[in-house]
Amino acid sequence: MSNPTIDQRSRAARDDHLDFRTLFSEANAHFVRSADLRDSKTSFSEVLVTSAIAKCLDFNNQANEGDSAEAQSSFFLIANARAICEEFIYCSLFRSIGQPISDDLAMRLNDLATKKNVLAQTRFFAHNNPAQPTFGGFADSAKLNEAIRQASRELNSHWKSCGFTQVPPSVQEVSNKVGLTTTYGYTYHLTSNFVHFNPGQLLQTGWGAGLEGPFTFSTKNFEGYYINLARFLGAIFFLGYCYIAPDKFQGDLASEYARLIQSRLQSNFRWPEITTYEEMNQTWPDNILERAMMTVMRKEDPTAMPDVLSELQGLAGNT
Repeated sequence: MSNPTIDQRSRAARDDHLDFRTLFSEANAHFVRSADLRDSKTSFSEVLVTSAIAKCLDFNNQANEGDSAEAQSSFFLIANARAICEEFIYCSLFRSIGQPISDDLAMRLNDLATKKNVLAQTRFFAHNNPAQPTFGGFADSAKLNEAIRQASRELNSHWKSCGFTQVPPSVQEVSNKVGLTTTYGYTYHLTSNFVHFNPGQLLQTGWGAGLEGPFTFSTKNFEGYYINLARFLGAIFFLGYCYIAPDKFQGDLASEYARLIQSRLQSNFRWPEITTYEEMNQTWPDNILERAMMTVMRKEDPTAMPDVLSELQGLAGNT
C-alpha cells in the first residue's frame, strides 16, 4: 500500500481549516535546518534563508500545538509574527536578486546592526554598570559613531546598486520591490499593532464581560482569536517560503505543502480580522447564502485565489 499523502493523514486530526499541526510536523522532519562555517562564508544570505524558515517552522509548530498552546497565551506569538513577516520580505529580496549580491547585502546589513548594538550597549553599561565586561565596551564612542556612518554609506551604496532610489529603503519599499504589496499591507500592519502602543489591543484583553463589566484584563480572554491569527499568519509566511525556497525541502514536498495550505485557506470562510465584530460587541454576520456563493464561485474557477495567495504564488517566478 502506498504511503498516504499529507492531506489524507491530517484530514481526520484537524479540527478546522487553520489546524496545520500534521503538516508542520512533517515539514519539520523533512527540512534541513543546519549549516556550517563554510556555508556562512560562501553563501551568507542562504544561511539566513535557512534560519528564517527554521524560525517560521518553530513558530507554526508552537501555534498548532492545540490544547498545550492554550496553556501559554498565543497573544505573545503575534509580536514575533512581525519579525517573521519582515524576515520573509527580506529573504524574498535575497532570492530575487540572487548571489553574490544578496550575500554582500546581507553581510552589510549584519555589520551595521552589530556596530549599532555595540554602541548602544557601550553607552548603557558605561552609565549603569561600568564594571561589567561587554563586547566592545572599551571602544571609543566617537570611533564607533564614525564606523557606523561609514557602514551606513557603504550599505546605502549597495542598496542603490540593487535598484532602490530612496536609501535605506523602508520595509514597504522592499516588499513592493519583490511583489509583496498585499502581504505587507495587511500582515505587516496587523502585526505592527502588537509591537507598538495601541489602546485597542490593551482594551481587547478585557473583552468577554459584557457591555457593563466589570472587566478583568488578561491576554487569555481573546485566546481563540490569537490562536487562529497565529496559525493564519504562520501559514501565510510558510506558504511564501515554499515558493521562494522549494529547494530547502526534500523532493517535491514544497509544492505539496503549498497546495494543501492554499486549499485549506481558500476553504476557510473567515480569515482573522484586525478589528473583530466580537470585540466591538457585535455578532459576526455568518450568512449561509454567502458561504454557498463562495463555494460555487471556487468550484467554477478553481484557480481563482485571493490576492495575497496569488501574490505569494507569483514569487516562484522571481527566484
